[in-house]
Amino acid sequence: MSLVLWDLAANTQSSYVWAEPPVFSVGAVVREGSVGFVGHTNGNVESWRFPGGDKGASWRAHDAGVTAIAHSQRANRLATASGGEVKLWDIGAQRLLNQFRVARPILTRLAFSPDSRILAGCGESSDIWLWDLETGGVLLHLDHDSPSPTPVILNWIDFSPDGSLFITTSRHNDAMLWELPSGKRRAVLQGHVQGVWNAAFSPDSKTLATAGEDAKVKLWNVATAQELTTLRLPGLAYFVQFSANCQALAIATYNTNGPLVQLLRAPSLQDIDASDRKGKAR
Repeated sequence: MSLVLWDLAANTQSSYVWAEPPVFSVGAVVREGSVGFVGHTNGNVESWRFPGGDKGASWRAHDAGVTAIAHSQRANRLATASGGEVKLWDIGAQRLLNQFRVARPILTRLAFSPDSRILAGCGESSDIWLWDLETGGVLLHLDHDSPSPTPVILNWIDFSPDGSLFITTSRHNDAMLWELPSGKRRAVLQGHVQGVWNAAFSPDSKTLATAGEDAKVKLWNVATAQELTTLRLPGLAYFVQFSANCQALAIATYNTNGPLVQLLRAPSLQDIDASDRKGKAR
């Protein structure tokens, strides 16, 4: 398993290889001096400084393998999961601050809210967990109840940059927008015909991108929950991320030729609106 970083200005790349498949907390955009974390099947967690690739601290986080990991740079905190066990760590001291346990599922995704006061988790069921990190209690326990004859498995959970919403995606072709702090379901986003693997908000929280197994990335207007446009891709789309300036969209796909990463210009809401008006005028 490897991690590849691209320097877009110099058009160069660096690779970091692990003998066994780790769990990463490295985002799509790595800035100078960024720290990423890797969780391993033996329960260990280690830090790496990028882009140099210098290994930092390492400690035993769980007795079993790490299944999810999330990093809050703002609070210097790390969250790790192993099955249904979740732990919150002080990174500098590698000190355990709190821990939570859920009966189900195996948690495969963790995410901090932008203010680092809430931790969210989901995984191999329809259960959605949000913990209040100031009180240490469960803030919300919700159900991504897709209309499906088979059990729902969640792929992704993340917060909007303005902290007002969060998104969940499932292997049952849909994504759901939820309001904070109420936990009210704002909208069900339907349009993919296979599982939705990943989602990303634009930095201004106005646009949402969803990446699907149907080889499509869809862009949505967050305010109206309306689909804006569809990007058709050469393979299963399993990751999407906006650049910090909202001008680029990184998309990772996979097909029989292997993985492919594309960097595309991200259309703004104004671009899409102008294109729609032009099409209607013809």
